Order: sequence, then structure tokens, then C-alpha cells
Amino acid sequence: MTKQQQKQIDKLYEESQKKFVELKRKENPKREKELLERFGEDRLQRLRKSLDYIQNNEFVHAIFTNANPLKVTPEELVFLEEEDKLERRYFVDFGLREYHKETKSFSPRWVRIPFQTNSQVKRTLKWIFKTNQKVEDLNIIDENDLDLKVDWEKKDGSPLQLSLRVVRYSERYNFDFDWKHKIELSHKISISVVSQKEVNEEMDKLREKYSRSHMDYELDDRQFNSWVDFAYNNDKSIMSDEAKIERVSTETGEVLN
Repeated sequence: MTKQQQKQIDKLYEESQKKFVELKRKENPKREKELLERFGEDRLQRLRKSLDYIQNNEFVHAIFTNANPLKVTPEELVFLEEEDKLERRYFVDFGLREYHKETKSFSPRWVRIPFQTNSQVKRTLKWIFKTNQKVEDLNIIDENDLDLKVDWEKKDGSPLQLSLRVVRYSERYNFDFDWKHKIELSHKISISVVSQKEVNEEMDKLREKYSRSHMDYELDDRQFNSWVDFAYNNDKSIMSDEAKIERVSTETGEVLN
């Protein structure tokens, strides 16, 4: 398969995923109407764009850092969690025979990566096959399936119900934390929950800062509010910062950009 053919397949797959999510949204028109009333069209698009960026961009960890976190209100955080659950996440695990240059030998270790999006899984598989990693017993399991309860027996023979996650991977992987922390772990990003008052104060400062542009460019109120919303959520800095991130070849180690 050529690189061009692979790109076409990847594009078709991404388009089918987007259509699947759109279909789920259309199945619940009341929810879409309620979301538009609650957030407004611009804010809703901005939130969905931020989530899409987290789910699919491999460099998102360099954008939403501890110093520059994704700022959301409690209400927005709940929405992002609901939207994220429209798509599947996976638990990836495999045995890896890791090569050590110093000793010129291989040593085995287990690799377990929870809460992965489709894009993350594809990047892992690409790394495995493109760099000819020595991998065995590769499993890609839907996170929802791992939460299913199965019948089990204690050592004394008494019945017990455990999640498939615990049966396969032990209690250690029975993660007891909320969606926000799962996403921060999975994508190595930082999310800061702020009050609506803090958001309003910051937006007011930006409105004051860009008030001159409001007049110079003859923007109507909707256009100006979109501009301010854009500035608050660092959309411009996302695009500029991403271009500065070094893309490194997994084969040669050289910088590609």
C-alpha cells in the first residue's frame, strides 16, 4: 500500500467517524436545541473544536500545558464529557521486547495505555508497524466493555462479580477518578475549571482591549463577540504554536519540520 492510498483510507475513516457523531447528534434534536439555547452557536462550536483538537491532534499536550491550560466552566466541562462519550475510547495493551543499544539485547515489558481515542490507537499501531517493534499479544478493547460485570469466584469458592477490567488487568487498573483526570492522563494536557465570573471578567478585559478594533474594522456585535471569544480561547495561539512544535521521525530521529 502506498502512502497516498493510506492517506485516502485515513481520510475516509475520519469522515465516517465524524458522520457517526453527527448522526448521534441528529438522533437527539431536543438536546441540540437545548445546547444552542444554553451556549449559543459560537460558544458551542468553540467547545466542540477544542474537544476535537484534544481527541485528534497528537501535539495537543504542547498547547494545553500547566502554564496555559484549557479553561472551562463546570457547565462546559460536563458538556465536553457528554460529547466525548459519543465516540469510543479504547484500552491498548501489548507485550513489547524492547531493544537496548548499550547491551545489544532485548528485554520484555508490558505496555498498557488506557482511554485512547481512535486517532491515538492509529498512531500507536503506526509506530509499531512502521518501526518494526517486536510486539506480541496485542489487544485493543473498548473501554465500555471493560466496565461490564462478569461472574467470578473468590479463593474460597464463593461467588463474586467483578468488572472485566479487574479480571484482565487487576484492581490496579480499576481507575477511580473522573473524566477530566482521565483525559489529562490520556492526552498529557491540563484542564482548569474556572467560574463563570472569572470568564466574564476576562472577557470584559478583552472587550476593552479590542474595542478599538471594533470600530476600525466596523464589526457588528456578533462579529466582535466572536473575535473576543476567539482571543479568550487562544485559537490563534494554537495555530501558531503548533507550527513551532518539532515533528520528529520515529525511524531516523531527525526533525521533519
